[in-house]
Amino acid sequence: MDSGCVVELYEARKTYSKYVSVIKNGKTFKVRFSNHAPIKTREERGDCDFFVGHTNFRITTTDDAIKATARFFSLQGYETPSKESVAKI
Repeated sequence: MDSGCVVELYEARKTYSKYVSVIKNGKTFKVRFSNHAPIKTREERGDCDFFVGHTNFRITTTDDAIKATARFFSLQGYETPSKESVAKI
């Protein structure tokens, strides 16, 4: 990928949750996509770095996840995600 990131996908077997791990230079940022709120204690202890959808504390979007991932890895040009910038990650 252009940014040097590796992206891995894990699909939960018993729920609709999907976990995307973005890896670069030995660092990993884990994003959870789901149609239901996570278990509150797991969310509080940081089971994932970012939760997309309805959480116990807020509602977030895929664009929010892209911005958070870009901040984590100090990637430039992802402040306002577009289809083109997403494809670069």
